Amino acid sequence: ACYGYPADRIKTIWNGLDHHGFYPASGSEQHQFREQLGLKPDDFALLFVAENFKLKGLASALKAIAALDDSIKSKVVLLVAGGDNSAAYMLQAVKLGIADKVRFLGERRAIRELYVAADMLVYPSLYESFSNVCVEAAACGLPAVMTSMAGAYSLFTHGKNAFIVKDATCIDEITASLEKYARMPERDRELMSLAAIEVAKPLSWERHA
Repeated sequence: ACYGYPADRIKTIWNGLDHHGFYPASGSEQHQFREQLGLKPDDFALLFVAENFKLKGLASALKAIAALDDSIKSKVVLLVAGGDNSAAYMLQAVKLGIADKVRFLGERRAIRELYVAADMLVYPSLYESFSNVCVEAAACGLPAVMTSMAGAYSLFTHGKNAFIVKDATCIDEITASLEKYARMPERDRELMSLAAIEVAKPLSWERHA
């Protein structure tokens, strides 16, 4: 549309996904992984995964969490996985009064365990051509709140298998999405999880190639 090129001559080639490495929890896996992370049964475990904390919107995630209703914020644990420098974000969390809600895990090889253990992925990316993290999480049954700046957002449907906000400056909308999911009945959460899995199913490296 921007360049007047015919849409029927454009083909989107989505990234693939390793379904042997990313798949839903089975049996007591979720309980087991949550225990390993020191999470309590009623913790609202949010996950942020990135190697570039700035580009993927960690500052926005922290602001959104700080704005949560106290009844929800009291149960929040934000797990931050990735090898980026966390010092500035630790300081931000202190200033926002949520330092006790944030755990910086550093580099993690077992990312699937985090996807399975968490209740929701928080991914307010400023920009990226795709967003492997969002589809990896979906393959594990983990719904996300993401921005339309992350290329893979168009695979998802707002309110059905994810929450989609315009960009990382939409703090109120990110907060509202987190609160809506936190207040969902368990069955509705399960349906959103199943719908997220369906999004990831067609994605494979064979199809990509």
